[in-house]
Amino acid sequence: MVFDNVRSVEYDEVFSVFRCHVCGIGATFPFPEDLSPYYEGYYGGRHGFTARYRAWKRLARVRRYVNGGRLLDIGFGEGTFLELATGKGFDCVGVERFAIERERSFQYFSVLDDVLKSFGAGSFDAITLWHSLEHLTDPGGCMADVCSLLSKNGSVFIAVPNFSSLQARLFERDWLHLDVPRHMTHFSPIGLDNLLKRHGLKTVEVWHHESEYDIMGWSQSFLNKIFSKKNVFFNTLTGKAANANGAEKAIHFVLGSVASIAAIPLVLLDIATKRGGTIVIRVTKQSS
Repeated sequence: MVFDNVRSVEYDEVFSVFRCHVCGIGATFPFPEDLSPYYEGYYGGRHGFTARYRAWKRLARVRRYVNGGRLLDIGFGEGTFLELATGKGFDCVGVERFAIERERSFQYFSVLDDVLKSFGAGSFDAITLWHSLEHLTDPGGCMADVCSLLSKNGSVFIAVPNFSSLQARLFERDWLHLDVPRHMTHFSPIGLDNLLKRHGLKTVEVWHHESEYDIMGWSQSFLNKIFSKKNVFFNTLTGKAANANGAEKAIHFVLGSVASIAAIPLVLLDIATKRGGTIVIRVTKQSS
């Protein structure tokens, strides 16, 4: 799969997305030398009114397998998940290169190397990467470090957009979750599984959706397909600049709301066919 002329909505720049037929992983090209400009204003209300609900859902999933201990969240974003986990008995550590500067209830670092130096091998009972692995230019190096940091009986939880989903196939360069150039790497289930195996990890459980991500993936991608102005509905919901006047925002909001309701049976179909817009997996160390 090759997508040419994929336009970055906020920055009006054009990229390509190439997929390796051998490993099943896609890559954004060219790699920007400096990614920091693309994260200005990115955080702060990005998940809108669903942010706390999403964090609770993720924490409930983690606690089914790991109930307490030390938890590392790589790419913690606004910190909602880690702050909830701290209140539920976890000793929390976060990594975020572009963190919002404010007082936090957990220890955090800018790069994973500093975590390795501070804690060492086998230090974490749970490691989470909630929609952060796709932002990395070296996901393999990250997974090698994760394998080192994970305790013998620990679990890793990863969520990424599904590059081989029905949404991605149908909407192609208009797919909301392509999000170039912030999404540097693009994963299919097979590609992600192959990456994990190469770095001493194995997939033990798979879920094929995250409801808010998948519904918005259908509705906003549909609007992107029919309108020249992209992501207006999504940006309006999350309080971002929408590059549209009041009348345009109203039209996008009404159509987006209708499309979101219509997307619910499509998400159920995604789950049944294992082709959802999001891959969520639980990972452990391979047996020696």
